Amino acid sequence: MTTRRTSRFVEALLRNRRPRPFTPDAEDLDAMRAAIELRALQPGATLPSPDFIAGLHRRLAAQHADAIEAPEVASAPRFTRRRLIEGLATAAAAATAGILLDQELLTSTGGAPRALGRPIIPDTGSWRAVTSSAELASAKVVPFSTSS
Repeated sequence: MTTRRTSRFVEALLRNRRPRPFTPDAEDLDAMRAAIELRALQPGATLPSPDFIAGLHRRLAAQHADAIEAPEVASAPRFTRRRLIEGLATAAAAATAGILLDQELLTSTGGAPRALGRPIIPDTGSWRAVTSSAELASAKVVPFSTSS
């Protein structure tokens, strides 16, 4: 019985078909290995069969034709509930950021900028020499301090 199964296995293998699975004994395994090695040595054994190529070509052509005939099915809709919610969330975040920046940077009385909660008051100030122009040409950092 197992010799018959082994013969079917070898015949299917040589015809480039998928053999039916079965549980072989040790003697059958040796015959199956020999058949596999002989099949692999045949010219063109690693190339796909012309029937397989033709079938693959038909399937790809049918899929391509379906995609061309119904492009609206192939592409995602532009307006979805998820995109609406994302847009609303982005608008709400931008509005909140705008309100916070307005409250932090501008005072409620005149729109003058303030720093750390205190209004900035301009004073007359004075110019003081820190370094000479020759030292600035060397592009080095010049540390300095003022009295105030």
